Amino acid sequence: WLVALKVARVVLLGREAKQSNAAKLDGQLKKTSCASSRVTRALTDVDMSSAAVRQMMALLEPGQTLGNLSDFAKGFGTEDFCKRLLRKHNGDVKKASEQFTQALGWRQAHKEVLT
Repeated sequence: WLVALKVARVVLLGREAKQSNAAKLDGQLKKTSCASSRVTRALTDVDMSSAAVRQMMALLEPGQTLGNLSDFAKGFGTEDFCKRLLRKHNGDVKKASEQFTQALGWRQAHKEVLT
């Protein structure tokens, strides 16, 4: 009877150890998943820093949609701002450009409030 009790205890301890290990592995998988997301985000940033950002920044050149804005408003039109808009709109250049135009236009119209 005593031997059976010891065997049952060993089995239960083994199960607890497996559950504990499973919890540790789950935590490691979550960390790996977060790291993977950061890598994916970094790769996405590299993709978005290419043609899409250049296309949006070209809107600031003379003769383009935003070419007539003041230097004050154009100062907000950075590559980082373009990347954030592209990320927000999942790489949709048209939507990001529309919001870029709207945001810089608002800054131009409300210069007094911002300075």
